[in-house]
Amino acid sequence: MSVAVIGAGWAGLSAAYTLKQAGCNVTVYESGHQAGGRARPVYTPHLSYAVDNGQHILLGAYTNTLNLMQLCDASAARRLHREPLCLATPNNAFHFCLPHWPHGKTGRLAGLLAAKGLSLRDKYSLARALFKLEHSQWQIPPSTPTLSQWLQSQKQTAGACRYFWHPLCLAAL
Repeated sequence: MSVAVIGAGWAGLSAAYTLKQAGCNVTVYESGHQAGGRARPVYTPHLSYAVDNGQHILLGAYTNTLNLMQLCDASAARRLHREPLCLATPNNAFHFCLPHWPHGKTGRLAGLLAAKGLSLRDKYSLARALFKLEHSQWQIPPSTPTLSQWLQSQKQTAGACRYFWHPLCLAAL
């Protein structure tokens, strides 16, 4: 079977790779001069290096993307610069950063306890939702129609949504 894939961004390249692995003859069409979609570098005469044009945040929860990188021999360990998650408002009214160490639940708890701009209730609701997400391998059930409904089902506070969930989800898009 021959298949045409339109667009060579993350989704198009992932589809092409999966189809090729399934035995299809794949042709990828891209309107830009290079593959990558929003995740390609942009060169400017004012700087001596490329500027990231797209994927500004690639979360560890993006397991399918990270697995695809491994399959394509583009090891995340070699290709990505890892930093602990850090979210803050420009006026510093909110500041949440995960520590470099410890990692995992202990690090998240330390980051939440030290977070500035969240009430104890905000921190508790956020900790509970993050624990549940980790337990479900960072996946929201496909039956959940919208992010807002999922946040509501997790009893997320207005503060947790305003300062954590909304900026994180916007950055990940």
